[in-house]
Amino acid sequence: MAAVFKRFEQVEAAKKLLLSFQEKLTGEIEGYDIYALFETADLYLSLGFSDLAKKYFLYCEKVLEEKKKKYGIQKYNFGKKLISEKLETIEKSEK
Repeated sequence: MAAVFKRFEQVEAAKKLLLSFQEKLTGEIEGYDIYALFETADLYLSLGFSDLAKKYFLYCEKVLEEKKKKYGIQKYNFGKKLISEKLETIEKSEK
């Protein structure tokens, strides 16, 4: 739902919704759908939840490594590039 709010440029509503589930935001990451993990991380990043975004991007990277053979080298390299760019963005914002 927060992604829908964000898509319609209702960033504050998206943040408010996520904060209402704050206890779940710090919980364990579940699932191995790399696309959902990346989208969740990107949502957190775009809403200013850098720590959570970093946690999800790092987990996404781990899943990508585990499924490297399944995805093939081209998809793997593309995913690795996207994740690395996002992590670099987070690191720059932390300085």
